[in-house]
Amino acid sequence: MNQNLVIVNASRSVRLLHLALAGGLAAVGVVFVVLVKVLRGPLGGEAIPSIAFAAVSVTQIAVALLFFRRRIPSRPFDQSVEAYWSVNAVRSSAIVLWALLEGAGLFAAVGYVLTGALAPGAAVLVALFALITASPSRLEDAGAA
Repeated sequence: MNQNLVIVNASRSVRLLHLALAGGLAAVGVVFVVLVKVLRGPLGGEAIPSIAFAAVSVTQIAVALLFFRRRIPSRPFDQSVEAYWSVNAVRSSAIVLWALLEGAGLFAAVGYVLTGALAPGAAVLVALFALITASPSRLEDAGAA
């Protein structure tokens, strides 16, 4: 039995997944900012160290970009974008990268809503920026440039 799955419109699928992850992180950030501003303060209190949330988040972003970004193979010049995203190694490595970046952003967002501090809020923006810059078009163009 053939175990190979053929994904139709693999390029479109990964773009939609990336958009959903980035949009979800942005939506969580907006909701948490509204919660902190409307409730007039953090939900957790003063005892929670806000810098810990930011430090863990930024560390996870750095690990994702420095180590997991390198695991995504480059697209050869003669390979189409659709064929590139149809390769399991490419698709799964990109999903792991995006999940790590979104997880870092969500962790920082929880830190922001619990503490109301600026450091975790800034870490959310860094994670969102990193997730947006690791878009499918940038990943596929990195090897063909």
